[in-house]
Amino acid sequence: MPSRTPRILIDVSVAGKNFMRENFPLLMKHLLSGKVHTVRGGEKFDGEVSRCSNLARLFNILEDAGYLIRVDDTEANNATEELSTEIEKQSKRCKHACDDPHLFALGKLRNVTTVATSDKRIGSCRTLLNRTQISRQKYSQLTVVETDTDYKKLFDEKRL
Repeated sequence: MPSRTPRILIDVSVAGKNFMRENFPLLMKHLLSGKVHTVRGGEKFDGEVSRCSNLARLFNILEDAGYLIRVDDTEANNATEELSTEIEKQSKRCKHACDDPHLFALGKLRNVTTVATSDKRIGSCRTLLNRTQISRQKYSQLTVVETDTDYKKLFDEKRL
């Protein structure tokens, strides 16, 4: 049985003008060759992507090539709402750090274990989720990569 193509979420926080060429050249190469796939879906994430033309163009290219996994908006929205409700039940600290529940929800829905982001709160949120009952729901499994060096290390270690 062939292994599944690794999946990574790309947070809009890394999507500046030359974000992939300058910050993630190896990831960009892997995405465009289909060696790694990315995931997209839900009103929150799609809304963020639509406001970031560079990322929207990249996702269109990846979707046309079959390298983007589209999650049904209703499924993504429901999972995000479920996680948001759980976060609300936790401490104010968890609520403040976890303002991107849609990323964790998408990760859970499509077994994504890595997110490329420059938002330090993603890692803080994951840590806080690990300390709560939410961690049993496997929302907190995302590994954060902030640079191409981080990405290369994960890819080389086959942890992606």
